[in-house]
Amino acid sequence: FDQAAVYVNNFEHTFHPESTYGVFKTANAEQQLSVELNAHGYTITNLRASEKDQAWKSGFSIVSAGRDEISWQPDAEFRVANKITTVIYEFAAINIEYINDKEGIRQNFIVKEKFAGQGDLRISLNLETELEARLIDGQKLALYTRGNKSTLASSYEDLKVWDANHQPLAAHMELNNNATGLSLVVDDKNAVYPVTIDPLNRTPSWLTSSDDLIPTLLNNLALQVNTLYGHVVAGVGDVNGDGFDDVAVGAPGMIDIVVASGLANVGAVFVYFGSSTGLPTVPSKVLVPTTPWAGALFGYSVAGGDVTGDGINDIIVGAPLDNISLNFGAGGVDGQVGKVYVYEGGALAGPNPGALVSVSLNTSQIDVSTIALKALYGFSVSAVDDMNGDGKGEIIVGAPTYVELSPAHIATGGAFIHMSDPANTFTTIRSLQPQNGGLLGIGTAVQTLIQDLPIVGPGLWLTLGGVLTATMSAFSFIYDILCSATDPLEMPLPSRHGLQYR
Repeated sequence: FDQAAVYVNNFEHTFHPESTYGVFKTANAEQQLSVELNAHGYTITNLRASEKDQAWKSGFSIVSAGRDEISWQPDAEFRVANKITTVIYEFAAINIEYINDKEGIRQNFIVKEKFAGQGDLRISLNLETELEARLIDGQKLALYTRGNKSTLASSYEDLKVWDANHQPLAAHMELNNNATGLSLVVDDKNAVYPVTIDPLNRTPSWLTSSDDLIPTLLNNLALQVNTLYGHVVAGVGDVNGDGFDDVAVGAPGMIDIVVASGLANVGAVFVYFGSSTGLPTVPSKVLVPTTPWAGALFGYSVAGGDVTGDGINDIIVGAPLDNISLNFGAGGVDGQVGKVYVYEGGALAGPNPGALVSVSLNTSQIDVSTIALKALYGFSVSAVDDMNGDGKGEIIVGAPTYVELSPAHIATGGAFIHMSDPANTFTTIRSLQPQNGGLLGIGTAVQTLIQDLPIVGPGLWLTLGGVLTATMSAFSFIYDILCSATDPLEMPLPSRHGLQYR
């Protein structure tokens, strides 16, 4: 597990190469930054915890190095060394090193030989940003949001310089009058070369919210600093057809790395293929949502089962705060209802396989007033055996804060069966409804529905203090469902129920 956790941490800080030589993308969860770099500089963009959060970016382009005259400029003649969380651009006169760790994005200039000329050593950069730049005591470039409520967004600081004998050298920053040019100035008259110039780009402490929808299991602090790797671990059966069972590990707090959209808490699922020697420490596949959405929590729930009927298990992943768009007659309306993704076993191509299909609720289950109420659809998922006689399994999805379609709009919770079909679209939905209201669909580990208490349904929910704050864990309903390949599936009332404690 320790090796796997190290891999996940490195994965999140890894510089991922793009198709253009020398271009890389990465992210930094601790500093809430998305980064793109090339041989001529880099750009940082803030990771957004919500699609409503203001986006900003700042670019640092390397212009030149020298003294009273320019002695070096970045050109097309360079080599690149990619060492997972470090990238080095090797030029004839200077190496430029980028390190991505929990402290931020560190940019090191290693000047190999002393430049000719008079005066101090200077590294000149262009600053391109919509943020307001302020230089503080010649040692820190602070970037603030503009407007009446100006706040510190990012800083370029911690300037340290040393020579080949590890002797520190005096250095400071200079910002030109229109705040578009930044210089790193070093007193190198007694330096032994090479000289290393080492500033750090970071952000202030990050504050955000997970809407307090899942406070017990995913608190705000965890969502800020953790991938939540291991929040759910599922044996998904044999998903690659090699005869060995496989394992999927959910990380719903993972920032978006693959698409590099600059969004936080998108989520990911790491799949480990079993073999005769056991499980690997490096994941065999990494699953991510088709379209990243900030705070979607993809990977909050995971299950395995053959729902496509090919004899190989598929992977089902819940994203309970993912976004959907529905048309209620006057154009599309968005809402964080939640989604469930199906990844077809035996067809998991490439390191990041795409989903076969994603499903959610539709206008038969929600309306224009309930789409914004966050049903947490995908909070729990399961694959069950064939229920309609077509030889394929079905998908059951829990939505514990689902609000029923009625004039009263009661928060009953819901559990929904997506029926298999020849095209594997799973668009036919059957709803399992609890008796007399109450919160259904939480899942057997954390259910808080207590049917026999005097206060039931939403009243009980409020009494218990909100989502997932009860100490009593479950009141489960058991359904006896009979159907055939030709008859429609009818949803009966629960045949029995049982109380369960943690």
